Amino acid sequence: MNAGGFVSVAVATILLAGCAVYHTAPLPKSPDLAPALPRQTLTMARATRFALAHNPDLAVARRAAALAAARAGLAGDLPDPTLSAGFDHPTTTDVGYVNAYTFGLAQELTALATHPAAADQARAERDRAALGLVWSQWRLAAATAGLYARVWYGQRQTAALGRTATLLAAQARHSGAALARRDVTLARVGADLVAAQDAGDRHAGALRALAADRAALRALLGVAPTARLRLADPGLPPLLPRAVLVGALSRLRRVRPDLLALQAGYRARNAGLRAAILEQFPGLALGLNRAGDTSGVQSEGLTLGVTLPLFGRAQDRVRVARADRAHLRAVYQARLDQATSESWRLWRASVRIAKRVAGLEATLPRLRRMARAGTAAYRSGELAPALYVELAGDLATRQEEIAHLKTEAWADAIALRLVLAVKPLIPATIAKGRG
Repeated sequence: MNAGGFVSVAVATILLAGCAVYHTAPLPKSPDLAPALPRQTLTMARATRFALAHNPDLAVARRAAALAAARAGLAGDLPDPTLSAGFDHPTTTDVGYVNAYTFGLAQELTALATHPAAADQARAERDRAALGLVWSQWRLAAATAGLYARVWYGQRQTAALGRTATLLAAQARHSGAALARRDVTLARVGADLVAAQDAGDRHAGALRALAADRAALRALLGVAPTARLRLADPGLPPLLPRAVLVGALSRLRRVRPDLLALQAGYRARNAGLRAAILEQFPGLALGLNRAGDTSGVQSEGLTLGVTLPLFGRAQDRVRVARADRAHLRAVYQARLDQATSESWRLWRASVRIAKRVAGLEATLPRLRRMARAGTAAYRSGELAPALYVELAGDLATRQEEIAHLKTEAWADAIALRLVLAVKPLIPATIAKGRG
């Protein structure tokens, strides 16, 4: 092999060495849900970690972030040079003619001028994609914790409603029997029947809501719809001090992932605007040529290509880039404003709920004592059924209200900490998970 052939083989080997190889990737044929949860009781922290590791939508978000990072990296790459070659074979029979050839290598120079801005834009877009994924993980953790609290207290609320419905149904039956003895009026019987029907409807509605919340929690956890949920009491969330709220708002733009992602996006828009401004100027392409004609004359030369911005497309790109940047700036400002107003609303609601729960729980011991005494008196025949139902019903109603308020307390507390990006209630690490 001569030197030229060796060089050609070496160049071809280098060019092909970095090429990717195609492999098939068939679609899955079955669900990829975890068959069951861990055997130990699922605390709120464990549930959050499990969701971060197994949630199918988060796996999709990870792939989307990787795709965005890959596209951003592509945007920051320099264009490859263009290698051209030509060959002419003379068809005349005259003596003295030889085969002609041309070789050329060209590079677009405008891309070299805009490359720093394009590279800045690519880096900012990669940061935006990574921070967007972190925000998705934070939101998933918050959603899981919120649903956990709804299921736990929904079970308590449903049980209290069931006790109330059972008591009122028993009272309706007693009223019916008393009417047969003409001990009560028809109006009283009707009122008891309406109360029993209303309590039964509320209990049935609570059961449907609880089933929906359980299904939603299993979906977030990425487990099979038949997986058993064994939950632990999450208690009542701690109240965020006012000083922590004020401090968190002052540093919000430096710590909250979605705001950091918007900042990265804004840097990308700035870099894109700089690139668009540079692209207003005539585009240049420089090439090196070597040729030989059919008469045997050899030549070398340069080519210079100029793209003339005559039809205003470059100016249009600048206007679009300016409008894109202005839109993102407005989105960022709106997000900051919303965080401030939402934080104060949630904090005030948390304070009100905490006071209300404390007041209601203070009355529970007295109601429990009255209910126990009423039960003993009812069983000994010393207390009328209507009074017994009223005493037991008051306790069940108070327990239902407390469960409902604690559900709201958790929802507000989780939302507040998510908005403020403060130390999370749930010590859940951001797991890589599957996918």
